Amino acid sequence: MQELVKKEENDNLFMNKFIHSLRSGTAIALCLSIVIAPTSRVWASKTLITQGLVEEEKAAASYAALGINCFYGRGVEQDKKRALGFLLKAKKLGFLLKAEELGHKSGEIFYALGVKKNTGDDGGSADAEALTYFLEAEKCNHYESGELFYKIGVIYNKGAKKVPKDHKKANEYFRKGIKVKHAASSAALGINCFYGRGVEQDKKQALGYFLEAEELGHKSGENVPKALSSSSLEATGEIFYALGWLYNNGEGGAQQNYYKANKYFKRGCAEGNAASSAALGINYYFGHGVNQDRRWARYYLEERADDLLERANFHLERAKDKYPEEGEMLAPWGEMLAPWGEKFVLLGRMYGNGEGVNQDCAKENRYYEKARALQHAQASRFLGLTYYYGRGVAVDKKRACELFEEAEARGHEEGEMFTLLGRIYSNGEGGKRDHTKANRYHEKANSYYEKVNSHYEKARDLEDAEASMLLGLNYYYGRGLAVDKKKARELFEEAKVRGHEDAQMSVLMGLIYEKGEGIEQNFAEAKYYYQEARGLQYAEAFKLLGNLYYYGRGVDVDKRKAREFFEVAEARGHEDRQMFDHLALIYAKGEGAKQDYDKANSYYEKSRNLKRAGASVLLGLNYYCRRGWAEDKQKERKLLEEAEKRGQKDGKILNALGDKYYRSQDYQQAKSYFEEGRNKGNATSIRNLGLCYFEGKGVEKDLSKARELFEEAAEKGHKSGEMFYALGRLYNYGQGGAQQSYYKANEYFKEGINRGYFASYVDLGLNYFYGYGVPQDYKKALKYLEKAKTNGWESGEMFYALGWLYNYGQGGAQIDLAKARDYFQNGNNNGYAASYVDLGLNYFFGWVGF
Repeated sequence: MQELVKKEENDNLFMNKFIHSLRSGTAIALCLSIVIAPTSRVWASKTLITQGLVEEEKAAASYAALGINCFYGRGVEQDKKRALGFLLKAKKLGFLLKAEELGHKSGEIFYALGVKKNTGDDGGSADAEALTYFLEAEKCNHYESGELFYKIGVIYNKGAKKVPKDHKKANEYFRKGIKVKHAASSAALGINCFYGRGVEQDKKQALGYFLEAEELGHKSGENVPKALSSSSLEATGEIFYALGWLYNNGEGGAQQNYYKANKYFKRGCAEGNAASSAALGINYYFGHGVNQDRRWARYYLEERADDLLERANFHLERAKDKYPEEGEMLAPWGEMLAPWGEKFVLLGRMYGNGEGVNQDCAKENRYYEKARALQHAQASRFLGLTYYYGRGVAVDKKRACELFEEAEARGHEEGEMFTLLGRIYSNGEGGKRDHTKANRYHEKANSYYEKVNSHYEKARDLEDAEASMLLGLNYYYGRGLAVDKKKARELFEEAKVRGHEDAQMSVLMGLIYEKGEGIEQNFAEAKYYYQEARGLQYAEAFKLLGNLYYYGRGVDVDKRKAREFFEVAEARGHEDRQMFDHLALIYAKGEGAKQDYDKANSYYEKSRNLKRAGASVLLGLNYYCRRGWAEDKQKERKLLEEAEKRGQKDGKILNALGDKYYRSQDYQQAKSYFEEGRNKGNATSIRNLGLCYFEGKGVEKDLSKARELFEEAAEKGHKSGEMFYALGRLYNYGQGGAQQSYYKANEYFKEGINRGYFASYVDLGLNYFYGYGVPQDYKKALKYLEKAKTNGWESGEMFYALGWLYNYGQGGAQIDLAKARDYFQNGNNNGYAASYVDLGLNYFFGWVGF
């Protein structure tokens, strides 16, 4: 190159003079480009720029000339990439590139410049400048390139800065690309036909273009997905998603073929297409074209979920607001968004039921909310169910009603939803009662079930396995049909023979055999079906297996195994009041686990949180009995009253409440609860009510009523030392309408002693002392009286009797005048008059033990 430059300096005297005499950059460059010999052009251009002979801002034409020479290889090694750099520099400095100046390959140059801007090699983007180059290229020398037409179409298809979106124009260019056998153009036009962008939606035509693109791609070796990706279409692999969708639904002239659909969805996944992932997950969920597998369903459904939602919401908002350029409405996006909403609904169901994942009601509701945001009507219904039943949220019938009606307004029809709406309006659960609305929804529910059962019957006749299962569910639950468990079982078995697997169906089969509904009870069969559902990772199946071992149904009772199954179900997120009660009892009794009242109470808390009043009872009673909890009277009363408010009118809870008020000296309220408990047949309540009458607390003292209640409680099996003592007193003294009977009294005192009530020792001891109802026996009298005294009991007559026994050395007692004196003194202190007599006599005779 140096030799070339020196040669030009020596040989071109005219050129040197021209340079020194002219200082106009544009004139010099044009002159050099046109007049000077080809090999001199490179030297001239470089000299002008590098030696500062031309100011840079006026050197645009020089860069253009240099770029042209580099592109064609004139006087320099051909370097198209470098050429484009010079040309873009010229353009940046204000030089207007014209086809006549770029030579016979001007179309190629313009196209290359457009690509450079379009691919962003110079920091640019697919904008108006790129489109300008492409359109110039189209005009030049009848330049025809499928890639050129395709790229122009793409820019119009998606719009760019200063380029309004124009699907119709885009489709014109895609058609031009198709004419020159360009595969990606065919695919792009197919996608627009599929969604109805710039053309009337036509699935059949879309399928034709997709298949043509596939064929052209194979013949030319063109990588269609790569071309789609590099052109920044809506999603890489979108063609595979659309093809999969057509075969999945049997539309556009494609025969329904789940296997083929899944093949395309997998290719779409490989290209990073999120909608393909969603569609494939849905098919794994239902077992369409693949073995049903909830774990694989979760994998594909949950993969890139957030990215999916972000894109879906973006398109949804744009569609809702209309595209200002062409007024594009939501409808064309409906099919594109459909699998995304369905994806979130199915994920919600999987987390709600613990299918292939640990049950998680909070996650279930989050996914329903996401689907609902995408206008998915079924999501509104499922979310309504969680509010109606309180799964992962507080029960809120009003909110449930709003969501059900939202689902209905979005065109969703479902029998259970209509049934619940009827119930809400009939009972006024969501606000005011409205019997007109209630009747309308009940009629809709009946009509819905009649219609769907008819469809299921027709599909079943065509050997549709899923239809057999769904019809079986309606027979099981009595939806639009009379409940018929036998028919349900037959339909479930038919579905299984036809190859359909479903965890819920297996669980219901197990329940039918466990309960013997429409068939002979068979625990072994029940266990088999529960195990089957367990294999499908259905959380409830673990609980049902635990129940078999808990009750010993078809297996030996094994509380340890039951506990293990229950705890697996719990770990998988399954929540069930009965299961938590079983776990609480296992830990409370130490059966199948080490006794642990704290754990027992924690399970009662869980059951209570599921609105089980009985759990509030047991938890409250554990507080009441101080089992596993520190004393907390406020918590105790709160739990007991909570159970009552929830409709738990169990005698135990009523008695415990009465006792709480009795101890706080609110005897009226205590009596009220004891009476309610008596009405429930609770023997302890009857006893406590008797004590109220016996002591005159909360009622006027009535010994007759007290005796009647005590005897009623005893007949119901209540055994309380205090009650037996009270009955003994009544018969001992012939009070409360009881005919005096020392014999009966002593029997009751003995029962009181057996129950550890120490006052009974006093009265029985005194009866032995005096020989009332028994042969007089000072030895037994001494034994019982001293037992009472040792346990802290004080009675004037008891002290008198003990003093007499020690005073005279009776009943095996050694004469001990000091002891006798002390007992007589205690008798005096407790107001027993006879003690004064004996103590006075002892002082008279000097028998005072000093």
